[in-house]
Amino acid sequence: RRVHGEGEPKRMGDVSVDIPSLEEIKEACLRVRHAVHKTPILSCDTITRLSGVPRLVFKCENLQKIGAFKIRGAYNAVSKLRARAPHVTDVVTHSSGNHAQA
Repeated sequence: RRVHGEGEPKRMGDVSVDIPSLEEIKEACLRVRHAVHKTPILSCDTITRLSGVPRLVFKCENLQKIGAFKIRGAYNAVSKLRARAPHVTDVVTHSSGNHAQA
């Protein structure tokens, strides 16, 4: 598990968060890149101005086939599972939202 600081997981409220390393992110990118659309990064001057930050950008994952970024995480998780356990041929998941579509 990824830890933050002095051996403790980074906490966000009451939830521990595992922060992936840059290497893990690069590996995930290689695993999913053939299964997802390359989506644009757009900006909006009005929303940036209203936000009070120097530059605000939007990664338009709503343009994925399922309309959400969830395909990236789902595909990455199943790909890692299949690499660790090639004998597993079927995966069953449950979701009532767009993660199920992934």
